[in-house]
Amino acid sequence: MIKYYVDVPNAALPDEVWITLASFDTKEEAIEYTQHYFLADEEGNINLISEIESDEEEDEDVLRCEKCGKEFPKSDEYYAEVAYDQHECEDGG
Repeated sequence: MIKYYVDVPNAALPDEVWITLASFDTKEEAIEYTQHYFLADEEGNINLISEIESDEEEDEDVLRCEKCGKEFPKSDEYYAEVAYDQHECEDGG
């Protein structure tokens, strides 16, 4: 009997064995599963790369909080990252 498996790469260990998520008796069932959970195409294939256009221009000289918009200059990269990680958003976030 042939079984069909839905396997994904292990993100933590990409060179290791893939992780099996589910198994099916028919290829059609496996494809339906991948289409439902991963938006796969008609053959059960998924695309791991997405192209997303941003309306904002990236300012490479600052780190910007996505919640409150506060900016941290990267003139001292270490300080900017620490300040960014530890700041409290003005909206309480």
